[in-house]
Amino acid sequence: MDGHIAYITRFNPMIFPRPLFMKKAIPGLNIYLLSLRRSLFYNEPISGETNGGSKQAGVTHGLINAVKGIDPLRIIEPCHRQDGSFDGLSLTKEMMYGILFFKKLRERYVIIKNTIGALAAINNGKRVIIDLMDLWHCERNYVIFNSIDLYTLRRARCVIAWSKAITALLRRSLPGQCVEYLPFGIDLDLMDPLRSSSNLLFERYPDLNGKVIIGYSGGGEWYHGIDKLIQAFSLIEKFNKDEIYLVIQTWGQNQRVKALLKGYGLRHYELVPGTLFNDPLRLSLLRASNILILTASESPGVYLAERSTMFHYMASGNAIVAEETPGTLGVLRHMKTAYMFKFNNVKDLANGILLLIDDGNLMKKLGMNARYELETKYSWNNALKVKLNKILDEVMND
Repeated sequence: MDGHIAYITRFNPMIFPRPLFMKKAIPGLNIYLLSLRRSLFYNEPISGETNGGSKQAGVTHGLINAVKGIDPLRIIEPCHRQDGSFDGLSLTKEMMYGILFFKKLRERYVIIKNTIGALAAINNGKRVIIDLMDLWHCERNYVIFNSIDLYTLRRARCVIAWSKAITALLRRSLPGQCVEYLPFGIDLDLMDPLRSSSNLLFERYPDLNGKVIIGYSGGGEWYHGIDKLIQAFSLIEKFNKDEIYLVIQTWGQNQRVKALLKGYGLRHYELVPGTLFNDPLRLSLLRASNILILTASESPGVYLAERSTMFHYMASGNAIVAEETPGTLGVLRHMKTAYMFKFNNVKDLANGILLLIDDGNLMKKLGMNARYELETKYSWNNALKVKLNKILDEVMND
């Protein structure tokens, strides 16, 4: 199968590197970006080739934009898909993905990130595994499936879920369907904070030198739970802990985060610009942080997730303070690999940070244990590579 399998994604692999990790297990894996606006028929693929171009893509995209706001099926199915399309427009897009992309794709076996494009691949005779990065729930605070997504999930050869909680949910929702758990994990050859130096962060932000660093690297929207971290840090600053600094790196939401920091009157903080997943400055932040914070929310896609940030934190070898959710509890254990604070409990978050600051031995133990768990259970250098190949052997053979 090696050399005859493609990974299809709509997301930049340098920010969402799952296909790069899978290439560790499948060296001949060809990775393609799926887009109607900038089709691979006009651009160089990340790896692999298609059979040529089509001048229809630009015209098609213009027509799709023209009808986007007048989709009649939104009355029947008000739950749009992850790309913002209601069902009528989405079916049109799937047809065009088939014409412009999948009919010309050489590879027979396809792993596709999330459900967009998967129906087109299936209808064009591809053997499809859906790598479900996001549990899409129509931006509701409860679990609901778009009708096309649900149909596509049922027709795939298998669905790979990134968390144990989502795996259990899908097995209940899709009886008889193949659903396998394969966490995000990490490829330590592509990203290892322990091979980075904390000096880069201190050179860029000299005020942090000699301080206790509370680090956060992840999303900056409310559903990522960052508001709770900023509120908790405002409680910590009331203890006049001038030696403690909050360092935040988000993926493009710095204006929102700045407003929160100002609103809570925080004094000791630094904002690090968003970077690629393995950017040297980001790795330096992970290495230099004494404690790393993982927050969540009731949004199902976060509440049930084993987030990529968690594995990045585990790789750092530093202590983690994480919010208790079904997702995080699938990997982390309280006082073994992390301090787990109660869901939506800002005071418990603040207390957890202060406890670890006051107990250096516990801080060190949690960080070392988390790194060991990552290396033995969640690394693409060994365990996850074996698991993916086992899944492929079981579901891709005719």
